[in-house]
Amino acid sequence: MSQAKIINNTAFEYQTLFATDEKGNPIVTPIIKGTFAINLDGTLAFLQQQLPVNLEGEFYADPATSSYLYEPECAFVKPKTDVVVLGAAISSNGPVNALLVDIQAGHLQKKLKVTGDRYWIKQGKSYALSKVVPFEKMQLSYENAFGGWDRRFEGEARHDFEARNTVGKGFYLPDAPYAEPLPLANIEDPLNPIQKITDRPEPVGCGFTLPHWQPRAALAGTYDDDWIEKHSPMLPVDFKREYFNAASNGLIADEFFQGNERISITNMTPDGHFNFYLPRVNPPVCMIELKSGLVELNLNLDTIIINTEQRWVSLLWRNYQLLDGSYHDVEEISISYG
Repeated sequence: MSQAKIINNTAFEYQTLFATDEKGNPIVTPIIKGTFAINLDGTLAFLQQQLPVNLEGEFYADPATSSYLYEPECAFVKPKTDVVVLGAAISSNGPVNALLVDIQAGHLQKKLKVTGDRYWIKQGKSYALSKVVPFEKMQLSYENAFGGWDRRFEGEARHDFEARNTVGKGFYLPDAPYAEPLPLANIEDPLNPIQKITDRPEPVGCGFTLPHWQPRAALAGTYDDDWIEKHSPMLPVDFKREYFNAASNGLIADEFFQGNERISITNMTPDGHFNFYLPRVNPPVCMIELKSGLVELNLNLDTIIINTEQRWVSLLWRNYQLLDGSYHDVEEISISYG
């Protein structure tokens, strides 16, 4: 492990990753994380107790059966900007049957229809929808989106699941033995609502996706006999770096955010409106002193995490530097404000 000297001249949190790229080449990845409180008037304030770079990540509950609250912040690169929104759909007018959550971040926009609890009820050979249970607050996690397992058959060989979201609800095999209740997803695409038990809509969310869910998992490449014989333990030749982007579909920007983008979120706060601009912060400057000379590494704003309940926003910048020899080539890394 490198014993490089680290000099952080900023008040941001910082971590260094020593890893390898797809071809097994040694690289160093600086990760800088800055967090800002969001005031009621939409202005931002530097958070005195900065949130650390979270290398381990965090689940909502049991890692075997729940989704990410925070992804592990250990990717060596992200080719695009992830925008992740954490929180709940909240009614500002008492109990309601449904709410429309509208998220706008720069040029990105995503709408989620959030409905109270409801169930499929067996009626003869078909299924009918129950009445909706009104709600005032609904967590916007993938546990409440379409997905999950159907284990109603006795033999495990006939169990099946939704590969795009293994922790959700509403995925059912129509010929499986009926057992009440059969809950539906609470979070849907407003343009593609669930209408029958055989529907298989795209799971809808605004949080982090898990790396083994589709379509993200397909970006990890092909791990077959050819990979074992010719490429292991390196990544497959068809690995795509977009695999490291963990935001929900519709909240991944093709071009890196620059800061100062407008954020507008509807129905995720008690008053119904949440508006602010990302901080106008230049990317931190990272100087890497190698045995071969000094390198200035340009960092990208590749992850934005917005917590609507705790009212803060985190920005993560990162990039990687290819090393000619080994990790010991890095003698010093200096981080300064841009």
